[in-house]
Amino acid sequence: MKKITTILLCTLFLFSSNSNSQEAKFGKVTKEELKETKHPLDSTADAAYLQRTKKIYYQFNGSQGWSLITDVYVKLKIYSEEGFKHAQEKINLYQHGGKKEKTTSIKAYTYLLKNGNLEKQKLSKDQIFTEETSDNYSLKKFTMPALKTGAIVEWKYSIRSPFFWYINKQNLQYDIPINKLKTKIYIPEYFVFKQHTKGYLPIQLAHERKNKTNFFENVYTINSQDVPALKKEPFVSNLNNYRSSIDFELSYTDFPNTVREHYSTNWDDICKDIYKSSKFGTELNKHNYFNDDLLALKLTDKSEAQKVTSIFEFVKQKLNWDKTSSKYTKYGVKKAYETGVGNSADINLILTAMLREAGLLARPIISSTRDYGIPLFPTQKGLNYVIASVKLANGNYILLDATEKFSSPNSLPLRVMNWNGRLITKDGRTLSMPLKSKIFSKESQLLSINIDSNFHASGFLRSSVFNLSALNYRNKNNNLTEEKQIASLEKKLDIEIHNFKTTNAHAYHKPLTRLIQFESDEFVEQINNKYYINPEFFLQDKISPFKNESRVFPIDYGTPWEEKFSIQITLPQGYVIESIPTPLGIALPDNLGSFKYNITNTGNKLSLNVTSKINTDLILPEYYPHLKEYYKTLIAKQSEKIVLVKKQTSAI
Repeated sequence: MKKITTILLCTLFLFSSNSNSQEAKFGKVTKEELKETKHPLDSTADAAYLQRTKKIYYQFNGSQGWSLITDVYVKLKIYSEEGFKHAQEKINLYQHGGKKEKTTSIKAYTYLLKNGNLEKQKLSKDQIFTEETSDNYSLKKFTMPALKTGAIVEWKYSIRSPFFWYINKQNLQYDIPINKLKTKIYIPEYFVFKQHTKGYLPIQLAHERKNKTNFFENVYTINSQDVPALKKEPFVSNLNNYRSSIDFELSYTDFPNTVREHYSTNWDDICKDIYKSSKFGTELNKHNYFNDDLLALKLTDKSEAQKVTSIFEFVKQKLNWDKTSSKYTKYGVKKAYETGVGNSADINLILTAMLREAGLLARPIISSTRDYGIPLFPTQKGLNYVIASVKLANGNYILLDATEKFSSPNSLPLRVMNWNGRLITKDGRTLSMPLKSKIFSKESQLLSINIDSNFHASGFLRSSVFNLSALNYRNKNNNLTEEKQIASLEKKLDIEIHNFKTTNAHAYHKPLTRLIQFESDEFVEQINNKYYINPEFFLQDKISPFKNESRVFPIDYGTPWEEKFSIQITLPQGYVIESIPTPLGIALPDNLGSFKYNITNTGNKLSLNVTSKINTDLILPEYYPHLKEYYKTLIAKQSEKIVLVKKQTSAI
């Protein structure tokens, strides 16, 4: 930071000393609040924020330079034991280049009503913990003591950050209701920020420009009442993507007697900075440590696709992921290669480097995982992962993630399929790269069942899974013994398994197939003199995932998908069919999906074919009423039964 005038320093000192008072009144808890048994606007709430207050402002600290101060105050009401989980605070603290954020002045109490008297218990220092969560983050956390249903807890603290250019994203909606939310941000005129808002709740951001003694101050205020909870919905990739919030992005600084310094950047600038890092570009350009192993793969006469597969499989077997995600290497590529352990950047930069040395046009892609959120504007902090890409001679791309043992080329794990990544070229340029999969995740079930006159069923099931379904199956089952897999299936499907065989469990580029032979006495239900059989047996969907009347979030399946059932049934001798389900075909609008159900019978044999298909990974919320009705209809159809009655014998 360039030197500024003594007058300005004095002015800023006065500004700082007048701006650090906490507005919330700590310790003001009433008996009426403690007696409240449920939230007045949301009776299902396990807890609610009675008040959340933040105050963010700047201080200049002489030789230490600028600091950004955030004062936090929280007052929380607990309505049930499920609400105890909200009575804890986790403070993520950033650290980089020898500088780190710090918390100060933590003060917290639990308030209870005992025999009509208000009692309180203080959070002690030994109940506050710190842990290192990554190279760049530590976590300060505490859980409030003496928690009971009906309690009120409150805490306050301050965060001092040397990273004055980065105001943390301000969440304005949480998983529980907020009675009163207030956020005030004081920014001297020398710092110019852009604002980026997201979420479905409207954000009322008030702005005023106050005239201080020697400068202007921009004051931003958000004052909200009765903010509803952000509640979970099925098929949402990351609920935080839809949480109402506001980001402040520093555009430039403009101090007196200095040249304006710009901070706001585009993706090209950000990716160039990442590439220049000693933990990215420098590591990517190393290759001597693997040259002997690359020669041993004998790639000379192989095609591009064969080279990709050979190197990809080698790296997957050579290295184990330590389960940490980062755009920067953690151990360094050479050490990770030697020890066989690395983070996402270590492993996939090694993969990229090996592909390059093999003569392929390989480049890294930096991205954000689903649990990290979607970066809505250019930002280094919004990126936390690296994968590899190869551009083939025909112009097609292959995407690869060697952290995932059970993946295959162009079959990324779901955690990575998160909107767009940024492909980085050798000269630091960047291209937007879609990470959504257009490849269908498929399941195919071939079921053959014979039911004898005692209603004892025996048969076989041949299941095949493809692409993401195969990857997920392998993740779930490949590390389980056969005995555990059989026991789980017997319990889930209510059958007894006699033979069990899996094919291609470790041939990751092929569909995985499972064959089981089984028997059961649980497939026929008798009511009076009629016998009911569900023709889908244990394959049917029983409950719709969509129960709410409306929805504001997109439905995110991750990939398009298709399920096919082909079922052959031999019915018992001595019984006749009174009724069977009728065929059905339905479709979602705009070719989003379809469901086909066709059943035929000849004598005592039935043939059923069912296909469920969704043609896109993401369905917009305006289609939700159609999707809800679609699921309701197909589940009703899959619940229909074959009805048998005993064949009447002729009198002699």
